[in-house]
Amino acid sequence: MTGCEQLVVLPGSLPSNLRVLNAVFVPLQHPPELPATLEVLDLSHSTQLRQLPNLAAATGLQDLNISGSPAMDGLRDGPPGLGMLQHLTRLVLSDCRHLTKV
Repeated sequence: MTGCEQLVVLPGSLPSNLRVLNAVFVPLQHPPELPATLEVLDLSHSTQLRQLPNLAAATGLQDLNISGSPAMDGLRDGPPGLGMLQHLTRLVLSDCRHLTKV
């Protein structure tokens, strides 16, 4: 969905079989609920996003990129539910200036 400048809201509930959500540079204002089947989530540079989705529901998540997201500015302990992701193999948190622990 790169370059969807007018898209600010996704459906409250994404398809239950969704595996990849790539919303780079999409000005989302609210995070969607994540399905358990999601493997890749890229919300990098989502400049309007002020909070991150709770990641605990996305039990299959393997790749997470939230770099350059203002939603990270208010967090000090990492995204909610991050510790529940047993399959996570890639985590990109660049430009998260206030993050002190993950």
